Amino acid sequence: MDQALSPYVAAITAQLPTLQIDDLRLNSEGMANTVVIVNNELCFRFPKTDSARRLQDYEVKLLEVVRRYVTLAVPTVELHTDEFAMYRYLPGRPLYRHELLRLSPALQAGYAEQLANFLQQLHSIPLHELPAAPWAAPTTSRQQRYLHMKAEIEQTLFGLLWADQRAWINDLFAPLEQGALNVDDYASACIHADLAAYHILHQPSAYELSGVLDFGTAGVGDPASDFALLINVYGEQWLQRIGRFYPLPQDLLERARFLAGYLELEWALNGLRKQDQAWLLVHLGRARDCAPFGTAWRADHPV
Repeated sequence: MDQALSPYVAAITAQLPTLQIDDLRLNSEGMANTVVIVNNELCFRFPKTDSARRLQDYEVKLLEVVRRYVTLAVPTVELHTDEFAMYRYLPGRPLYRHELLRLSPALQAGYAEQLANFLQQLHSIPLHELPAAPWAAPTTSRQQRYLHMKAEIEQTLFGLLWADQRAWINDLFAPLEQGALNVDDYASACIHADLAAYHILHQPSAYELSGVLDFGTAGVGDPASDFALLINVYGEQWLQRIGRFYPLPQDLLERARFLAGYLELEWALNGLRKQDQAWLLVHLGRARDCAPFGTAWRADHPV
């Protein structure tokens, strides 16, 4: 047995002494958890820090609520200890953009409808049923926080960027600075907040979504945040497919566009703050397909 797996196996067998382990896979790439998959059936998530442990405690409670409202599979935690959370392994492959866009328009529309249905169900969950989040509520408005971040971006990043990149940043923040974009006026909803491609599973043989993973940062927030991630992952042009089944008001779309661009800057700042090169490379392979502020979707636009 790989020595890296030994402490995790010891923790698992201490709680499940009769479990026969025939196959093990380790994934330690996650920022919050190390994942051990046993026999391609059970998934054990081990928090890496005390903060991650609090997030996992919260996620277990949140998932109990989410499962009652969404039809798409989400993790069902069967065992939760101080060391790990265990749920049945959800089958499927990540819904990668390069594979999705190779499909026929009809099959892509099918995926868009399934994802739209999931988001409509998620965003409709009564907020009073959600557990209290383990993070502190912000003390300032989103506009204040983003404009403060713009100042830090100018101080920290501008010296490293080319003129076209600085121009893009200035254009991204201009609607916020000029009052044309209001990021504080929205109806709160239950959001996932981390809809990366590797958290959206599908069964390629059936052309169906099979599950959504990782609700550790889910909770009350701006639904535009979920659409921002989808712009970042699949592109705004593909988001229009979802818009056919889950209509997006222009103000929500504008917030999603801003947040999609802001995410890239936040990753870059984190990379420099933490001296972690992985953060600086997160954007590689992402869609980078986002229309500028004020662009309306055309009804006759091919998607």
